Amino acid sequence: MSENHIYYVSSPYHHLLALTIAENQSEEATAHLVSSSNFTNSKEFVKALREWDSSPIDRIHIFETPHTRSPPQVWLLQMRQVIKARQLAKSLSPTQVFVAKDMEAAPQSLLHYSSDATKIGIEDGTAAYSTGKFTPSKKWKSPIQRLFYGHWYKNPDVIGTSGFLDGFAGIFPELLRNELNGLHTEQIPNNFLLKMDTDWMQPFLNSCGLTHSDCEQLDVLLLAPHSSVAKKHPEYQEMLADQINSISSEGPVGVKYHPRDRDADYLDLDRTGVTIIPNSIPAEIIYLLSDNLTTVIGTLSTALMTARWLDDGITVISLSKTVGIGNERVEGVMKSIGIDVQ
Repeated sequence: MSENHIYYVSSPYHHLLALTIAENQSEEATAHLVSSSNFTNSKEFVKALREWDSSPIDRIHIFETPHTRSPPQVWLLQMRQVIKARQLAKSLSPTQVFVAKDMEAAPQSLLHYSSDATKIGIEDGTAAYSTGKFTPSKKWKSPIQRLFYGHWYKNPDVIGTSGFLDGFAGIFPELLRNELNGLHTEQIPNNFLLKMDTDWMQPFLNSCGLTHSDCEQLDVLLLAPHSSVAKKHPEYQEMLADQINSISSEGPVGVKYHPRDRDADYLDLDRTGVTIIPNSIPAEIIYLLSDNLTTVIGTLSTALMTARWLDDGITVISLSKTVGIGNERVEGVMKSIGIDVQ
């Protein structure tokens, strides 16, 4: 009888990590991807993944995500996710469960009801390497949340510390934040992504208005922080414009905005002649598609770390100190893996 493995993901980055983890598991295991996605063009991304014949994922389960900030509506929808997660866990009896963001109700439900499984957290980018913490819910919310979701629900302030996990997987496991030291840690390999046939992505790229050739011809990629961060640093737009002017002679330049930004070009850079990479496209896809990419510039984004993870020949520069967008521990991690922090 085949084993069942479950991968609970939400962001584009999570999906790519799930692919490479699943590929490196036993061929006899059936890989179930639970996609709880609301990023731009997420339906097209999942559709392309579902239609990919060589995918290491065998089955995809869609969990509807809330599109409202109203607590009662969010809790009701998440309660339905919790029920679906419980039903999935009981029907599949998985032997391994991998989840990104174990602080949310649905993945916690999956972990709680997968009683015989080995439970592994998947990193969520720089949050796994920083000292930052999430603001805990107000005290009055916790009893209500447990009433909606279940008595087992917890509200940790650091991803990976819900108490449900046996281990944690990261791209640089030896550098994970101190709160994760009590867990067994494991390396997320990059081998599958590096050899992966990227043709399956074309329908998704088309839906975003981008082609393989748009990505292949880039020499430099600039990674803009989320607009909420950039607005706190008005000098950032001017500095980025200077960077573009200084490097445009080196070859085609692309600008990639944060996946959760709803404004397609909040820095108004389209007029400068650069290629605007749709924010729903993970930077990792650009790295995999581009044969000419020589330099990646950003602040403290996950995509800087993955650039080094996927290609140690690329020059990777963080402008976190220059702009004043910093976290001392993340900067230390970036320096230790060969990123130039300026």
